[in-house]
Amino acid sequence: MHIDSSFMPLAPGKLLVNPDSLDVAKLPRMFQSWDVFKEAGLVIEADGAPHFRAPTRDIICDGQLRSMGLTVLRFENREILLEPARVLNRIHVCLAALLPSPGTGERLGVREPPRK
Repeated sequence: MHIDSSFMPLAPGKLLVNPDSLDVAKLPRMFQSWDVFKEAGLVIEADGAPHFRAPTRDIICDGQLRSMGLTVLRFENREILLEPARVLNRIHVCLAALLPSPGTGERLGVREPPRK
């Protein structure tokens, strides 16, 4: 399943936006003081029976995504269903590593996070 979103709050004061589907200049007023990130460079994949697992195809796909500078996280379907807090924590930790740290004293509006 692929879920696309125009914007998503990541944490208090942090907003992730999809600039392809949203004009960042037209964000709601309540987000004007927030740190706005255009992308995180993170791909989240769900594996397991409902997702037609094909390990060889997954390895090739992961390699292609990484070659484009993206970070790939994979979760088994049972992890997502039985341990959602653990899955969300891993995503949060990964996003924290990919996005600039808060409190730098600068508000640059829309920023590109550094690529790894």
